Amino acid sequence: MLSEFYYSNLYMEKHKMTSARILIFVVPFYSWLTTYGMLYQCRFTNSRIELVRQFTHKMALSIPYSEIERIELFVIRRKWPGGSLLSMIIPYYNMDLIVHIRGQGRNEKRIEIEFPATYAFREIIELLKNSHIFVDDVFGLFRRFQSSEDFKEGYAAYFDKNYDSLAYEYGLDNPRIGFSGPQEL
Repeated sequence: MLSEFYYSNLYMEKHKMTSARILIFVVPFYSWLTTYGMLYQCRFTNSRIELVRQFTHKMALSIPYSEIERIELFVIRRKWPGGSLLSMIIPYYNMDLIVHIRGQGRNEKRIEIEFPATYAFREIIELLKNSHIFVDDVFGLFRRFQSSEDFKEGYAAYFDKNYDSLAYEYGLDNPRIGFSGPQEL
């Protein structure tokens, strides 16, 4: 069971790596407040992951690397509740991290962080590797897409073709709609 879910923009230290601007085009005006109320900044620093509320800048969670057992990287097909026609015609695929917290035993705490897909996450994997945190790239994204150009050209096309079977195999939402809180994974 997942303990907590965060929809985030991605930062490495203070450098912003993703943008949720796509929401302007896919989420109708009446649900913007709901959507942006769920938005966080996910900052990877040299010693921890920080999740901060986007507009209030209140710290929601701070996870020292010493408390992380491992991280799994998945991809999720996203659709917004009440989304526009654009979100139904053009699917998009976010990255989805499952952070496993150390020492929780059978009822281990797992935190889910979803963010817009970016090749720049490869830099964060290197940062985590230097801190002895293993990131399991479940779908082999960074073996499949060796450069930023490969990623831009092939990422969406690959998942357009393969996501249905991957979602079935790994029990992923297909598509993920809204924010349902803690989920089975």
